[in-house]
Amino acid sequence: MAHLITTTEQLRTFVPVAASFRIEEITPQIHDVEQEFIIPIIGQDQFDTLAALVGPTGTNLELLTRCRNALAKLAVWRWIPFGNVNVQSGGFSVTATDNGQVASQWRVDKLEEEMRTKGYNLLQDILTYLWSQPEGTFTDWDASDEKIEHRSTLILEANTFNKYYFIQSSYELFCRVKPGQREVMQQYIFPILGEDLYDQIMDQIQADNLSADNETLIEYIRRATAPLTIYESVASLGIDLTHGGITNLESSNNGDTTTMRVPANQNRVSYALRKAHSDGQKHLGALRAYLNNQASATKYALYYASDLYQDPALLEEEDDEDIVNDGESSVFIM
Repeated sequence: MAHLITTTEQLRTFVPVAASFRIEEITPQIHDVEQEFIIPIIGQDQFDTLAALVGPTGTNLELLTRCRNALAKLAVWRWIPFGNVNVQSGGFSVTATDNGQVASQWRVDKLEEEMRTKGYNLLQDILTYLWSQPEGTFTDWDASDEKIEHRSTLILEANTFNKYYFIQSSYELFCRVKPGQREVMQQYIFPILGEDLYDQIMDQIQADNLSADNETLIEYIRRATAPLTIYESVASLGIDLTHGGITNLESSNNGDTTTMRVPANQNRVSYALRKAHSDGQKHLGALRAYLNNQASATKYALYYASDLYQDPALLEEEDDEDIVNDGESSVFIM
């Protein structure tokens, strides 16, 4: 199988590996990362086209360079556990030479985190570049299921999500909470917009062609979606569901690690959850109020024609009727 990185020089363009480093050492990780990360972004056909290029130029070179950058960092991240370990028939050993010593664990941890974080964010960079190109530039991508999949949520990028809820613009975290976002879309947003308006907005997101009215509306929608996504996702963050059961992600201090990650204080987590939920509900109320105030036969007509629309004037009358002064109460409402 052809790979996007085939030489040490290509790898060294993006990660400063030593001159003595042999590409064969990391080829298994390159293969795995291509299958797990790159192809799910660009699709198999676009990947095959890039891998077969000889002397690429223009947009093909630009896309290939972006893919190689992400691939190099994620492959090194996956290679790190094997970097100084020899797997032999008699067991495992660690390489040591007269010219150097095994890196301290904190340095290895920092490198691992840097490669993983940057690698994930560069996957987002690939998508952003592909979305920026006119249709027809990458025909394999245009015809792929992957293109559809990556435009199937209300919030498409970590940077956009970060505008409404701080996630350090992390594409890795954005990917981890994507199931939560899909839950919010179905359980919170769909019931407010109604099927027709919801489908219209999702179709326009897919086509990257939101109408002017829906550009305004999507701001209200995303303000509610982001905190509610966190609310729905917190239970799955910080744990792994594996064949051995549910495990907690916590680093231990073995004397060689300068930083240690521990679960947040339970009270702090509870407060964050309540805050995310209350913020989300507040913005859902603002979304509903905006639609009811703005909808007409010519604006948000699909919502206006649905059973979900409520005439603001009638709602005000109902509110007025609810204000009743109790003759026995010491409180009098004017």
